[in-house]
Amino acid sequence: MNDIVHGHMVQDLLQHRFGSHQKLICKYSLKYPAQAEREFQRLTNSYIRIVNQLLKEYLPEIRDAAQAELNPTSRNDDDSDLIATVKRVFFKCR
Repeated sequence: MNDIVHGHMVQDLLQHRFGSHQKLICKYSLKYPAQAEREFQRLTNSYIRIVNQLLKEYLPEIRDAAQAELNPTSRNDDDSDLIATVKRVFFKCR
């Protein structure tokens, strides 16, 4: 069946429901999008809360390692100590 013919058949069958409107007016407002947005925001906020708790707990250790790396009195030829500290801290975060 041709799409145009099918569209006209559907329009003819549903014309009494539309009345004088171009679009069919919904009889009730949908609550699903608001609920989905609220649930997404709740999940995002709880995830960010967990990340902030982990950062508050482990970030001072990384900061201290970075400060020790910048200390001019000690000699550090490479940054492997800092990288090892960061990897160790991230491994503990799991």
